[in-house]
Amino acid sequence: MNLKLLILIVALLGISHGAVTQTFQMVRDWEKPVYPFDRGGTLSICVDSKQNVHAITNNGFWVTLAPSGAIIRETREDSLDGALTVACADDDSVAVGVPKDYAIHVFSGDHRYLRTIRVSEELSHILSVRGGEAVVLGYQREGRSLIRLRVDDEHAARSSVHVGELPAEAPSVGSMAGLFDAEKGLLIVVRKNPEKISVYKSTGELVSSKVIEGGVRPKGAEGPEKITIRNDSAEGIFVLGNRYIVNVIREDLSPAMGTIAGHLEYQILDDHFNVLGYAQGEGISTILATDAAGGIYGIGGWGQQLRVIKGHLQ
Repeated sequence: MNLKLLILIVALLGISHGAVTQTFQMVRDWEKPVYPFDRGGTLSICVDSKQNVHAITNNGFWVTLAPSGAIIRETREDSLDGALTVACADDDSVAVGVPKDYAIHVFSGDHRYLRTIRVSEELSHILSVRGGEAVVLGYQREGRSLIRLRVDDEHAARSSVHVGELPAEAPSVGSMAGLFDAEKGLLIVVRKNPEKISVYKSTGELVSSKVIEGGVRPKGAEGPEKITIRNDSAEGIFVLGNRYIVNVIREDLSPAMGTIAGHLEYQILDDHFNVLGYAQGEGISTILATDAAGGIYGIGGWGQQLRVIKGHLQ
């Protein structure tokens, strides 16, 4: 057999069995502090078509940053007190979910209030806003629900579709975080216990379910005394070109302060959810958004010193 052909076959077999993984580096492009930020608060981010970054805290503080990281606008919106999820629409309006009010507030990109949409279920995530229609993940007594509703008309009717296999007892999206592929009409879910990715149609039908090889954790993890596997409300999966990136799967903590010591690890999956490799970096502790150009946005820091950070893989 031709030696070059033999080498090619061996290489392909190695890739198909997950034997070959790549190592990426998370590189920071810029960072900006977010004030005022309550200790223990939360931050939500979306990126519009101009790559402007909208960062909104759960106490109603909203800062819009240019692609360079420069501040465009800062406001405090009383109606956004309790905001926990945000999505940038295809017309660059910004939809903000406030679960405690059972409401989605819609603003223009320059922070001008447009309208409020009331919902009957408790909101978990605004997954997508396109063509005036939002796809929202919510809670119902019997489980999670995938909700479609108009956000361009506060009087428009909505339809609610229950998504199966998503446990009603799950206390937060920490055990189930979703990514909605609006082009394909699919909900992609990453779950723990067991660690797997499930894909649903927007009607709620299960398309496929796949256990992630090795689990959502790095290969060669050194042990629980040195490794913390995150399982908080920010656990998630994000589109990164023709790949996916799974949120922080490992972080080394400072035993004295309990703060991030700098070593973080993320998992990179291909478009069939096979483990492609791992990304290591410093500073972005939790990914909150990505953009079409490969930008990665998240938070870093601790307590009241949290920062919005933009980075990329190399």
